[in-house]
Amino acid sequence: MGGWYITKVEPDKRKVLARQDAAKAQFSRQGFTNFTPFATKTHVGFACPHILGGPVHFAAKGDDWIAIAGTFFYRGRVGEAALLALLDEFIFPFNDWERVDGQFAAIVAKNGKIHVFNDYFANFQTFHDPLVETVTTSFLSVATGCPTLSLNQQGIYEFVFNAAPTGDDTIFNEVIRLGANRQLVLNEASHAEIVAKPLSEPRPWSQDHAEKILSRLRHIVGQSAQAWNGNIQAPLTGGLDSRLLIALLRDQGVKPHIYVYGPKDNPDVEVAKHIARCEGFNLEIFDKKAWRHIEPDEFAAQVEQNFHEIDGFATDESLFDNGANSHARKQRQTGGALAMSGGCGEIFRNFFFLPNQPMHAHKIVRAFYSGYDSSELTDKFSSTAYERNIAQKIEHTLGVKSEILPRRRIEELYPRFRGRAFFGREISIVGTLGGYVLPFLDFALINYTLDIPFDKRKAGSLQSELLTKIDPHLAQYSSSYGHSFDQKPGFGHTVAEMMTVYRPNVLRKSSYAIRNKMVRRQEHEGLLSDTYLGRVIDLEFPVMRRFFKTAKIRNPLFYSRIASLEYLAKFVGSRLQLD
Repeated sequence: MGGWYITKVEPDKRKVLARQDAAKAQFSRQGFTNFTPFATKTHVGFACPHILGGPVHFAAKGDDWIAIAGTFFYRGRVGEAALLALLDEFIFPFNDWERVDGQFAAIVAKNGKIHVFNDYFANFQTFHDPLVETVTTSFLSVATGCPTLSLNQQGIYEFVFNAAPTGDDTIFNEVIRLGANRQLVLNEASHAEIVAKPLSEPRPWSQDHAEKILSRLRHIVGQSAQAWNGNIQAPLTGGLDSRLLIALLRDQGVKPHIYVYGPKDNPDVEVAKHIARCEGFNLEIFDKKAWRHIEPDEFAAQVEQNFHEIDGFATDESLFDNGANSHARKQRQTGGALAMSGGCGEIFRNFFFLPNQPMHAHKIVRAFYSGYDSSELTDKFSSTAYERNIAQKIEHTLGVKSEILPRRRIEELYPRFRGRAFFGREISIVGTLGGYVLPFLDFALINYTLDIPFDKRKAGSLQSELLTKIDPHLAQYSSSYGHSFDQKPGFGHTVAEMMTVYRPNVLRKSSYAIRNKMVRRQEHEGLLSDTYLGRVIDLEFPVMRRFFKTAKIRNPLFYSRIASLEYLAKFVGSRLQLD
């Protein structure tokens, strides 16, 4: 299913109807066309199937029913069989994670109560208002239903610096993400149940461990291949994650539709073309920037379409573009195909590039989340408060407080914290269209990967071993790193990684600002130029200038994100309360 919406019944039925109508209008702007209504004594709402088609999204048995957004496997099944099996066996709070795969958001109405829960890491995003009167998979539907909205300063800075707010934050204080450890009961007195989700205890590494990782990977990819009868699309770049995914698909006898994004001289494209030519498969090359020239007069309509399709904001740059990102997303699930991605392959590596030692949460924040230049920020910004807030969210995610984190707990942060924030937005947008699976973002697999020794994380050493074992032909081709994956990394790659790992924290924190100051301030080009951007926002940035010195922003990614927040504020209009 693509999405769902539910809101509380109140004596004034006109208000409830108005909220539902506004939500349906918002879902329609996102691209949904079919609405399945549902109701209990206390709540009403609707569910929508995938925009481009996919497994059955809604099933009922007597007065009980179930609706799931995203891609959901239960006992290895998908569609109606999976929904009805879960409905029969469901017990609140849900804790039977061994039987569930995929990234999804579920509503289960049973015995007169509605229950809401997400996948293990809450990657398919669910949003609600502060009183939990409205719960939905659509960020904009909650935002449009709030009488007033205020900006979440922490969420704004995290979005601009890191592409996504972390924890349960969003851009607005009144729009909250449902956390991984919360499940909802919606009735006369709605409440949240706290559900612990511990990962496995430490275990000594052995070859058996590696075999279990490989077995789990084959299970995840195999059940997807079977459910979609091999109708799968997957990317191939110059990196390791996509190569391992293609190898796993070929291992299951699948010949996926393979594509790569970028111009012809892009390193990813060159590697993918070489592999495709040698292996004899067709390769779709899609250059997003060259796909369509857009005139300034066409820009406003395109941005408005993009805005609603991405439900307000995204981690990539797909708001201010020529429509290519929208086109590419839809191509991936054409004809009911399953889109698969190598995203979150960093679970096999040292994603944060931290040394092999215990570390306090605030040091992790300084090492990874402090890529900003204070000279471009207004007096509203406090580096102390910003870093403290992220550190506290890290501690909350791990269930600790002011502790030195063992190395293994630090490894949990990528899937639980960074991956959820970054890939969760992508999963929730792409998942509206059709089936979408990230095989590496699987809690049982992650349980095994937590014990990967530090040396086997370097430059994806274990991943390369797995790739070589599964598909030695694919492993033998060179990569964008300058070496093949059946050989040890080159000296330059190894040294560059180690220099980052052992760079002192104080230098890691300041390096972005130093590099940024070395870049001469230039006018932003292309679709971020005043000629285009001035068609969709006020270039004086009346809202975002409270937080950023917009005329000084050098980084085009930061500038694009700031502009997207200005566009969102414009969409909210007079309901936005500014201090």
